[in-house]
Amino acid sequence: AGPLAARLWPAVVQAVLSREADEGDRDGDRSYVLVPMPSRPGAVRERGRDTTALLARRVSRIAARHDWSLPTVPALRVARRVQDSAGLGAAARRVNLQGAFAVRWWPGRRLRSEAPTVEAVLCDDLVTTGASLTEAARALRAAGVPVAGAVAVVATRRHRQRSGHRQR
Repeated sequence: AGPLAARLWPAVVQAVLSREADEGDRDGDRSYVLVPMPSRPGAVRERGRDTTALLARRVSRIAARHDWSLPTVPALRVARRVQDSAGLGAAARRVNLQGAFAVRWWPGRRLRSEAPTVEAVLCDDLVTTGASLTEAARALRAAGVPVAGAVAVVATRRHRQRSGHRQR
């Protein structure tokens, strides 16, 4: 995960800088956390680790070496079982993933009203159609969590050609 985290780090910086440019945040009244995409418990048991959470923690360590506080917060959980998405098209994946994630905890809920806004940067290893990231962002926003963007190590060719933009 170390070499992948080093490659993902510039994308995280770009997502945050783009968000701040879009929103005009010059006063530093926002802080950011990395939110790894949740894995099914069975998949974590099979692999022996949660690879996306590990990747996010490594990116957080790189941020710390650059004097930037960017903690990893496992804010999402798998809320329901979904069909294996292999072979599904984009529309079928979106339907399959509706309601698949829920917010388990958010650090901003403990902050006082004058505290900075805490925004999520979703972190994933692979983007195929973007359906998982879109559903995760929807779940976070439904819980009142602002989403600054999303980053991934790899995007499939079809997704890269079609999107060319940050997930919001």
